[in-house]
Amino acid sequence: MKKAIQLAICASAMLAGFVSVGNAQTHQMNMSDSSMAMPMDMEPNVPAEDPLQAIPATLKTMFDRPDKPLTVGPVVVQGNWAIAGWRQDERGGRALLKRGPRGWRLHLCSGDGIKDAASLEKIGLSADDAKALSVSLHDAEAELDAATISLFASFEGTVVMREEAESENGHAGHAGHAQ
Repeated sequence: MKKAIQLAICASAMLAGFVSVGNAQTHQMNMSDSSMAMPMDMEPNVPAEDPLQAIPATLKTMFDRPDKPLTVGPVVVQGNWAIAGWRQDERGGRALLKRGPRGWRLHLCSGDGIKDAASLEKIGLSADDAKALSVSLHDAEAELDAATISLFASFEGTVVMREEAESENGHAGHAGHAQ
């Protein structure tokens, strides 16, 4: 029941249409089956060379709603990877983004699961990028109040963006095969 509630929170707060990985189970949600489906290649009107503006704009383009505004920050960047804290409708977490040919793309969302270098390495970051990103995140979050940090930590499990996960395995555009 708790897992179902977490998935409902993800869908309503920010993350409809992603592959959820939590504990030992994987849950798949197909964007084409959802009335909440949004195009995943929406590009914000922000220059790609400024990640501190492009990353919040990317997330807001995807998830900001008038009745549930999305707040993004802090944002830390290392190479082609970034972590952004987010808050929406009394919920929160951390987003891991990856820079690709079309700009910054949401890779996954988690809570404390992406704070340490070892976890980031398991996701696929180099040891140097993982360590630098982890240290930068620690430093940036040291400036925040305890309530905000608790909100980021409250996100349970990890939700991987389906399109990102499939494209890394060479299966982008074949959502029907994952069923």
